[in-house]
Amino acid sequence: MQEITGKITADQTKRVGIVVAQFNNVITERLLNGAVAQLSKGGIADEQIIVVRVPGAFEIARVVNYLAQSGKVDGIITLGAIIRGETAHFTYVCEGTTSQLAAIAATGKVPVMFGVLMTETVE
Repeated sequence: MQEITGKITADQTKRVGIVVAQFNNVITERLLNGAVAQLSKGGIADEQIIVVRVPGAFEIARVVNYLAQSGKVDGIITLGAIIRGETAHFTYVCEGTTSQLAAIAATGKVPVMFGVLMTETVE
């Protein structure tokens, strides 16, 4: 069996974009802090990270698309939290966010990591 494992240490010339939703920021700020901590453990310095804050999860894809085309980053992490409410809005935001980010990840110039939580409750 052949196995391929990626490195967890980073090239100090690589730049990482993190696009994080502000809505549900009690959750998304913790996701952001965790992502930055893991990047740091892997050798990525703060100067190599560009954080872009957007209003909500639905807006993430537009900025990811811009960053992916810009040449400013070598990879992108997306962070958000969509929590079910009492309307169909949850379904539309989840489907739209997922499909838009999947399309960018499949055809874009840089890797895109999907870190958008879709939960029933805050807990």
